[in-house]
Amino acid sequence: MGPFRAFTYGLGLGAAAMYLADPLTGRRRRAMIRDQAVHGVRRTEVAWGKASRDLEHRIEGVRSRVASLGSAEEDPSDEKVHARVRSRIGRAVTHPHAVHTQVEGGHVTLTGPILRQEYDPLMDEVRDVPGVRSVEDRLDVHETRGREPSLQGAGRRRGQVTGLNRDLWRPATRLAVLAASAALAGAGTARGGFLGRVFGLAALVGTARSVTNRSLPDLLGLRGKVRPIFVQKSIFIDADPGRVYSVFRGAERLPELTTHVQDVEPRGKDLTHWEVEGPLGLRVSWDARIVREEPGKSFEWRSEPGALVRHRGGIRFDPEDGGTRVDVRIAYRPPAGYLGHSLARLLGKDPKTELDDDLLRLKTAIETGHRPHDAARSPEEERRPEA
Repeated sequence: MGPFRAFTYGLGLGAAAMYLADPLTGRRRRAMIRDQAVHGVRRTEVAWGKASRDLEHRIEGVRSRVASLGSAEEDPSDEKVHARVRSRIGRAVTHPHAVHTQVEGGHVTLTGPILRQEYDPLMDEVRDVPGVRSVEDRLDVHETRGREPSLQGAGRRRGQVTGLNRDLWRPATRLAVLAASAALAGAGTARGGFLGRVFGLAALVGTARSVTNRSLPDLLGLRGKVRPIFVQKSIFIDADPGRVYSVFRGAERLPELTTHVQDVEPRGKDLTHWEVEGPLGLRVSWDARIVREEPGKSFEWRSEPGALVRHRGGIRFDPEDGGTRVDVRIAYRPPAGYLGHSLARLLGKDPKTELDDDLLRLKTAIETGHRPHDAARSPEEERRPEA
């Protein structure tokens, strides 16, 4: 091991030791990582069960098809034909719920609205279903979606993307890729050298893809529009809605009542600059603007262009049992994709974990009037002047 590599490993181990052995928060961090590990094991057990059942069903399907090649199938029941037709409809059209199906004695009647470009593929699929004797067309064909309610929305044909090109893999596919990745890792370790590193990298990518079930662009944050991660939390606070609203809306005081919000600075009408504690103690900052507000009831915000963590969110305050039900919704795009989100979650620094912590502190502060002992800033502490 060269001196640079040894220094790098030592630096990493030292940072990890400092993070986990910190006398103030180390115990909580270790407990959080342990909880995440237990949760991961449980999720793995559930995923393994799903993958095993999916694989068994697929093997049984292949066996049945092979067995049927040597013998002519008896006339299937109308229920079986109906199920087969519905499956084919889902492959052929973007809005399968709009197409209604009736089967009597193998004769299929199709009704409902459909787009012109999907008409021929649908008819071909239905006529090709085993057990279908004839197809009666009563479809209402539309050139465009227009104002037809059942054709609204983008929709998506299941048959458009298949196999490894799908954004979401089936359990059996994930299991197969995970097994192939393990084989690649073993081959790379045995071979060594440049080719061994290539095998190891491929195994790492395959493992991450199958475990997270996220497409590689989403996984690495490579898409221009990465799918956002949604966070939602609801909490009851035993206080008047007006008072609760004023605390949440007065963002400048949040560092005195929470741990993770380090600083909030007003920068114009409905515009504030935020600094929040991120992974490994690093500060993450952005500008946010209030875009909609119902005084005393709700408000919504979004981050300004250029923010490292692009996000939007909203908070609603509803009276309930003499107190206030606070509903918080946040959608954000992690800068390093889903892998960045997973790492932050492992370290307990993802938005959901921090939101849970700070909402509990706000609840305690509002209900008791006592400021949290671990708040980011004391009321007497002055903001540092800008350099």
